[in-house]
Amino acid sequence: MELDQNQMQKMLDFWQTYQKEKPEFTLLELLQKASEVSSEFEVEPDESLGIMMAKLQDPNCLEIIDNPKKLKGTLREYQKRGVSWIQFLEQLGLNGCLADDMGLGKTVQVIAWLVMEKESSKKALPTLLVAPTSVVGNWQKEVEKFAPHLKVIVYHGGSRIQDEKEFENVSLNSDLVITSFTLARKDRKLLEGINWHRIVLDEAQNIKNPKAAQTKAILNYQLNIVWL
Repeated sequence: MELDQNQMQKMLDFWQTYQKEKPEFTLLELLQKASEVSSEFEVEPDESLGIMMAKLQDPNCLEIIDNPKKLKGTLREYQKRGVSWIQFLEQLGLNGCLADDMGLGKTVQVIAWLVMEKESSKKALPTLLVAPTSVVGNWQKEVEKFAPHLKVIVYHGGSRIQDEKEFENVSLNSDLVITSFTLARKDRKLLEGINWHRIVLDEAQNIKNPKAAQTKAILNYQLNIVWL
């Protein structure tokens, strides 16, 4: 996008006028409106952005998954859509959010997603799951229940691995590493040394304060993030 001061002032005037009316519009509509401000003002997304925007606008691009064969359980239809949604967004390079109410199975959806990756021919890097300390053990039990074939490491407690080389070796030979928000900040250097595939945040409101050290530590990993 090429910008100059005069055209940006026109865009600012347009935005301030539009804000007074407080309408609702999509990103695509905003770009269309912006281009109407002046015949000289043009927005042309590059190829990758254009493809992403087109897929986001096309409901047929979301392909609903089948129940993973190795999952020890049956997903409900809305859970299949949830797994499909976060998978679709990650393929576009976007962070996903599962905002189902408590008790509707966000945990099993994440586990099903990991099972699907395990079933594929691709060798995926491990996923780092960050959760409140009170539910770290629950995550381990749920994985053992629904996907006992997954290799899971719980990085928590006084006996956790502290040696960088040993931790790297163990982590890269696992499918999922589970830790707490506290350790994601405290042991940030150790955890940042691993080439994770993604980070899953359980009860993501724990990093709602952008100025908190815990939030900065986790977002500094600069990976695909799934918010629960």
